[in-house]
Amino acid sequence: ETSNEELKSTNEELQSTNEELQSSNEELETAKEEMQSLNEELNTVNSELQNKVESLSETNDDMQNLLNSTDIATIFLDCNLKIKRFTRQAKNIIKLIDSDIGRPLEDLVSTLKYDNLIDEPYRTAENMIDGLVISFVDISRLKKAEQTAQAAYLTTAIVNTIRQPLLVLDNKLHILTANPAFNQTFNSNNENLRGQSLFAINESAWDCVKLRDHLTGTLSSNIAFDAYCLDVKFPGIGNKRLIINGRILTQSPDSPALILLAIEDVTEISDIKCKR
Repeated sequence: ETSNEELKSTNEELQSTNEELQSSNEELETAKEEMQSLNEELNTVNSELQNKVESLSETNDDMQNLLNSTDIATIFLDCNLKIKRFTRQAKNIIKLIDSDIGRPLEDLVSTLKYDNLIDEPYRTAENMIDGLVISFVDISRLKKAEQTAQAAYLTTAIVNTIRQPLLVLDNKLHILTANPAFNQTFNSNNENLRGQSLFAINESAWDCVKLRDHLTGTLSSNIAFDAYCLDVKFPGIGNKRLIINGRILTQSPDSPALILLAIEDVTEISDIKCKR
């Protein structure tokens, strides 16, 4: 009887142990399922992060290509004025190489004659100051155009005050400027002469082979001339004997030369000495 009770007790203990093992197994199974679920979530998050990294990389490439395509030299600096990135155009102004990222800007050699490179602070999307953006825009052509426009304005103003007929021709012998004295004498209808060939106005009265050759030769030789004599019959005006003086107007090394013609009517003057 005692042995039977011991066996019964042992059986109950085994049953209890088995239940505990079964419970532990269920807990392990639950933990396994939770781990699988967590692993799936981690894989999803990892995939999303990978997509964001790829998207950011594409955005970065797009931004870099956009900056390079604008042909504007730009340098990005952090709060310590160290280089974060730059466009390839900036290499023409500051001696930059790829390994200069992270170096202080002041350590690099520059071709600029300007001591204050600091511009407005760089702001993040949260409106936080996170460094500087320095942009360099080449305005040489704009300044040159402004100077040319000023010079043209002054030239036109001076030409218009002269009482003698004057013309300014381009290198194709097209009229750029005709002063009021010229219009009064040869253009009584106030026709717009700008852009027209000298040899087309006044019903081609100026279209003389010798005059054309003389002006073309003046342009090629870059030598002024004086007292060139021209006899012309102008429709509605009549016969005229003209003395023409020419001067080359040089604008800049890259610009074509212009010719200034001063025209004097000597029809009524006898024994005039002139070249033909």
